[in-house]
Amino acid sequence: MGISPIIGREILASFGMDPDTGCIDPRGPLVQASEEDEVIIAASILYRKGYPWDKAREIADKAFKIALNLYSVEDLTKPLPEVRRVVARLKKAGLKTAVATLDDYQRTLKVLDIIGVRDFFDCIVGKNDVKSTKPSPDMIFTICRKLHVVPEKTVMVGDSVNDMIMGKRAKVALTIGVLNGINSPDSFSSWADVTIHSLLEIEIRD
Repeated sequence: MGISPIIGREILASFGMDPDTGCIDPRGPLVQASEEDEVIIAASILYRKGYPWDKAREIADKAFKIALNLYSVEDLTKPLPEVRRVVARLKKAGLKTAVATLDDYQRTLKVLDIIGVRDFFDCIVGKNDVKSTKPSPDMIFTICRKLHVVPEKTVMVGDSVNDMIMGKRAKVALTIGVLNGINSPDSFSSWADVTIHSLLEIEIRD
C-alpha cells in the first residue's frame, strides 16, 4: 500500500501483535475487535502520521479487502477433529446449540461446512444481527430468544475473554474458556468459571 514499514509495525502493535515475536495480546484488538474496529485503528494511526482522514480510511479499507482476498476460507480453516465429535454429542443429548460470531455470516457458514458441523447448530448470530456485539450480552439474548431458552440455563463456550465477558453480562449458567494457544489461564481467571484445554473435556451427565 506504499506505507512506511515503520508505520506498518506501529499498526501491528496497535492491533496487539508484537512485530518482532508475533506474540498476540489475548486482550488486544486482533483477538477481540471486529474487522470494522481494526480498520478504524489502522486509519487512525495513518491520520496521526499525516494522512488526511478520508485518505487514511481509504487506504485501511483497501488493505483489509486485499488481505481478505489473499487466501481462501479453505486455506485459513484448520478443523479440529474434536469439534465435530463434541457438537454431535451435544445434539444427540438433545441440547440446543448456537454460534455467536463477529465474523461475516457467509464466511461463518463456509467455515462450519469445512469443519462439518453446520447442520448441528440450531442458530447462528453474527455482528449484523445485533445492535451491540461482544462483549455486550446482545448476541446471547438474541440466541436465547430465537431458541426459546433463558440465559440462566445457557452455557457459553468460547476462546476469547470477550466471549466470557459476554456470558457473564448475560448471566448465563456457566462460562467455559477454551485455551487456544493465545489465551492463558490467567487471562481467563476473572471471567471463565471453568478453563479447559480441549472441547473433549466437556462431559454431559444425566
